[in-house]
Amino acid sequence: MKSFILLILIPINTFAHIDFDYGVSARSYPSIGGSVDAELGYSQLLWGDTSSPLFGMIRPSVSGSTSAVVYETDSKLTLYPISFIGFGAGQKKVTSEYKEFTYFDCDKVTCEGEMIKDYSFAKMALAYGPLLTTFTYTEFRNSYNDPKDQSRPVGEYTYIIEANPKNEEMVQRQYFLGYKFNEDILGILSEENQFIRSHKNQKLNLVILNQKFENLSVIYGIGSLQSSDIKPGVIGVLKITHTLSKSLALF
Repeated sequence: MKSFILLILIPINTFAHIDFDYGVSARSYPSIGGSVDAELGYSQLLWGDTSSPLFGMIRPSVSGSTSAVVYETDSKLTLYPISFIGFGAGQKKVTSEYKEFTYFDCDKVTCEGEMIKDYSFAKMALAYGPLLTTFTYTEFRNSYNDPKDQSRPVGEYTYIIEANPKNEEMVQRQYFLGYKFNEDILGILSEENQFIRSHKNQKLNLVILNQKFENLSVIYGIGSLQSSDIKPGVIGVLKITHTLSKSLALF
């Protein structure tokens, strides 16, 4: 039995890799805002060889972001039985110390407090020549904590939604279709977020250009954003990421 365990552990431990990146992101609608972001991950090869897409791995990771008044941490574990299919689960913790959101009336909506978001997800990527596509499906189970008042709706500032107080269920679907030329990618991103208990939704559609400069990635996006609580508007996004050590994960 001990010999069998050793035979399992030896190939698993022969290849492990730590990855780290950091950067900044910003959006223009419904108001101008931005954050500083960072992510640390650990890729453990389970089988195969990374010289081809036919390999499996597991990757725990932790990330964080801050806008000085809103703080978010995200811990998750992703299993890739094969490199282009992933499953996983995680938990996000969001703390808001801000009550001057222009798109919420913070006298009627809870803008300050803590959100705990447990989630599970599945994702897939496919490519043919220069064409590539990805799909991600995520289910969230959210709980909110405001010691002052738990009767008011909660301001989900990321999605511009006044959510059900105390707890909420959310389903997120994200689609991407892109064309790769050299190391850059031009594509279309579509994301829909449904808040089940609140009977509300948010939709984001973007045309995206992702440019690569050695260890630097710059994403420009322009499109439309709308939710059940704000009117449709034009949104611009910018994300700059510097990679110190690249992840083994393909996406």
